Amino acid sequence: MRWLESIVFGSQKNETSMKWLKQLASLMILLSSNSFAKDLVQITSGSWEPFTGENLPEKGVFCHIVKLAFERAGIKVYFEFYPWVRAFHYGETGKRHGTIPWKSTAERAEKFYISQPIISYSYHFYHMKNQPIEWESYQDLKSYIIGATKGYNYGQTFQQAEKDGVLQVTRLVKNSSDFIRLIFNQRIQLFLGNRHVMEYTLNHYFNQEERARITFHSKAIDQDELHILLSKNHPQNQRRIALVDQQIQLMREKGEIQALIQQALENRQKDTLGSQ
Repeated sequence: MRWLESIVFGSQKNETSMKWLKQLASLMILLSSNSFAKDLVQITSGSWEPFTGENLPEKGVFCHIVKLAFERAGIKVYFEFYPWVRAFHYGETGKRHGTIPWKSTAERAEKFYISQPIISYSYHFYHMKNQPIEWESYQDLKSYIIGATKGYNYGQTFQQAEKDGVLQVTRLVKNSSDFIRLIFNQRIQLFLGNRHVMEYTLNHYFNQEERARITFHSKAIDQDELHILLSKNHPQNQRRIALVDQQIQLMREKGEIQALIQQALENRQKDTLGSQ
């Protein structure tokens, strides 16, 4: 303060000049701190191991990819984990900046800026191996009780069959391991699962004998891609999604996204072998 004071005013001092000096000093401090501040976003998700999970390395491989894309765009990202319905609600209403990982729909595009696709996925029916199923249409499954995660979108045709009452769907706030136990306990007969997620779940939470009792039908009910959704309630998100999309594209062109996914799956297999 003293050196700045002497430069600006020399030996002359009065109340007005001192007030102006203090305001100038405060402005300089503010500008200096802002120049070093990093853009920060809060992103919500649920647990979907090995892709997302609060206790996973890097919060899961999907979160890892998202974090790298944001940071390379000059944006720091902070992940928060909730039940899926709440995670989506916080992103949709703007209580947080965005949410992951979700498929792109026309309805969501009205409320979110949607990134380039990051990973692809499919869902299959899991069931007891000694109770095989054959189906061509959802009418063939009307006698089964199907477990599904509350808040998940399993594709337009499944959602419509559920809405029309063609399928008996039990929606619960549970993870994949919980649904497998419901199958074992005969509370449900089928569960909709992603193959990578289910492989991870079976290998990490069930023994060899239990794993041998579960299988899946080869026919996929939904195949799509998953994205970052940033709420349109935050005006800066339009700029952010454009910057992040550039980084996602660069990562894809270099094969980095696929390499990170493969690495996560290989590490999962090593962990499984080491625990057997």
